[in-house]
Amino acid sequence: MQWKDGAKATLTLCFDDGFKRAYELTRDLLSKYGIHATYFVPTAYVGKKFHSFSVVSWRDLRQCIDARMEVGSHSMTHCEYTTSVANKICRVLSNLRAEESKLGYVKYIVSQLGKMTMGGVDLKCPDHQVESEITLSKQIIESELSPYRVSSFAYPKGSFNDKSKRLVMKAGYSSARTTLVGLNNPGTIDLYALKCNVWRHYTTLSAMNKWVDRALDSGSWLIELFHLVTDAPDCTPEACALDQIRAHLDYATDNSMWIDTQHNVASYVRQVTGQGDPLTRK
Repeated sequence: MQWKDGAKATLTLCFDDGFKRAYELTRDLLSKYGIHATYFVPTAYVGKKFHSFSVVSWRDLRQCIDARMEVGSHSMTHCEYTTSVANKICRVLSNLRAEESKLGYVKYIVSQLGKMTMGGVDLKCPDHQVESEITLSKQIIESELSPYRVSSFAYPKGSFNDKSKRLVMKAGYSSARTTLVGLNNPGTIDLYALKCNVWRHYTTLSAMNKWVDRALDSGSWLIELFHLVTDAPDCTPEACALDQIRAHLDYATDNSMWIDTQHNVASYVRQVTGQGDPLTRK
């Protein structure tokens, strides 16, 4: 598959959880590069706090779409969808194989297990609640930002299975992103299980630039996922430094990449492959 305007590969920048500071910093930076990104928000926390950090307001999100950025759904309450133990093990092993810093990823998994024992992770989502988390979050965003239409979804904690994929399709989303590490190869793209490369506290600028190199070498769709962003040296170590993102964008924009939102790239994939768009079929 040939990418738009003859690009060798494509890149989407995603910022999850709707953290206000991350939005404010990246909005100004991306506007200077003329780049449009996707911001995924859990609707129950809009204008409130999530994990002790302020979340964007509806006014912020209105400004976001006015700037031609994309607002996607990250469910309502960010509760993790229940999947089998085997499913979780497969995801961890798959990510371990794909991660460049395997030691860093192992330490990350251990830290997550530690949070679990301390009760510091998100709640599990009961099966009967999954559909409403997926469907109502879309409806809420569209109601608050009318006539804007939501087309992209991001699974909370990246947790998904065949059932949640079907519910996302049923709700009318045109794509959904996981936290499975890797590239989306044109010949095998699953639009409801999109892979990404996740910025974690051990990720270096060199590693980020290698994500771009691999995408260019394989002609793939690279999705990069960030959460917290900071321009202060004394902020949480889990936040990506704005200077690091800026230097990375200098590298990415110096290559033959098409950089656009998840919606726009997914729509292009559907157009080229003849799949059609759920939003236009409704």
